[in-house]
Amino acid sequence: MITRTRRPKRRRLGSVAVIALTVTLFGASVAGASPGLPSSSGPAPAGSAAGSSAATGWHEGPCTPTDVGAVTLVVDFQDLGGARVTRCATGLSLTATGKQALAAAQIDVTDAQRSPGFACRVLGRPSADEVVPIPGNPNYREACVTTPPAGAYWSYWSARPGGPWTYNTQGYAAKRVTIGGYEGWSFSHNRTPSSNPAPRVSTYPSAVVGIGTVTGAKYRYGNPANGGISYGVGVQVWKNSAGTITHVRGVGRITKLSKATAVQVDRTALGTAVAAVTATTTPVNSGGSSYVAGVSSWVAVSPGTCVAYRTRANFSVRWADTGLSQFSVLSPFAQVCRAVGS
Repeated sequence: MITRTRRPKRRRLGSVAVIALTVTLFGASVAGASPGLPSSSGPAPAGSAAGSSAATGWHEGPCTPTDVGAVTLVVDFQDLGGARVTRCATGLSLTATGKQALAAAQIDVTDAQRSPGFACRVLGRPSADEVVPIPGNPNYREACVTTPPAGAYWSYWSARPGGPWTYNTQGYAAKRVTIGGYEGWSFSHNRTPSSNPAPRVSTYPSAVVGIGTVTGAKYRYGNPANGGISYGVGVQVWKNSAGTITHVRGVGRITKLSKATAVQVDRTALGTAVAAVTATTTPVNSGGSSYVAGVSSWVAVSPGTCVAYRTRANFSVRWADTGLSQFSVLSPFAQVCRAVGS
């Protein structure tokens, strides 16, 4: 696994739509989570492997709401060529490492002989006889003896559901995975620290559909010159291969516009008109990324039911002058239905 300290420049991956809305944010510091500080953070398996527990396994494609102890793993060969690989590792513990997730998904990684923990080959690529031209050596071949060069190495990434890919500087043998999140391996060929390519896989699977979303922008003290953010809060549903809605969850996303050093989703709660259903209270911080998303747990939708759901998300913003603002947004109701027998 890569232990390089090179970090790519965070690329803005797009902001939520902004409606005409100007709301004064609280300028005073409020007790609670503080952006800018570290925050705490189905299908029958296609195979099984020794990992963090005897019950680990895997299946092709991203993880689904019915997968337990699951992490989606992505291998993107980039310039090496070849189809991207996406697998779901299941049965992992909360203390599972990136290495254990790879083993559970039966994704083979080879370390450099003289640099244990530094990946030189993933799923057999680049092979020993594969030419990967780099500056000063147009005939470079990876022998997996010493640390791979900066022009031809596997970069290691992580992401939370719906969030941006983040470059890892901690080795995959020690880094703990986020259950429900994503682990990615992307080949970096003749790139710079600011252009290392993240895996080209969305952290929102195509089965996830957003409904009942409210979007907007907020400016500090009501003035865009003082800094601002944009947000989106709503309900998401999971559709199976037949197009049937089987699960529902809440989502909140916040994006930096200007003069915000960090943004955070403090809490994401899904509820109905009469009761709270589920909530995620572990803060999710953007760090240097341009945005961050927080999601609640998936909730099964029973056949023959039709329920109106909505989401409340609590956000925090750390400004460039160290000031802290906090606010919450409630989405409109979204009707979620599932036919009898589906």
